[in-house]
Amino acid sequence: MTKDERMEKSIKNNLSILRAWSEGRIKITTGCDDMANNTYNLNTLMNIIENNALEGITPPTEIIQKGDRNYEILITIPTV
Repeated sequence: MTKDERMEKSIKNNLSILRAWSEGRIKITTGCDDMANNTYNLNTLMNIIENNALEGITPPTEIIQKGDRNYEILITIPTV
């Protein structure tokens, strides 16, 4: 995935969250998440938005599996 594709995906993911809220499909609360009723804690949504943004601007890294755990190699993978 190219840098532009990652950034576009990040923006689209964040826009989908904002549109779901503005259209009333999800509710934001300061209480607990209740996914069955489409109600999410503000901190949860802020973390998701932040992660989406970071994925859009941060080069991908390689995830390797060793035993029963995954490890992230911090050397970035060259993009095509």
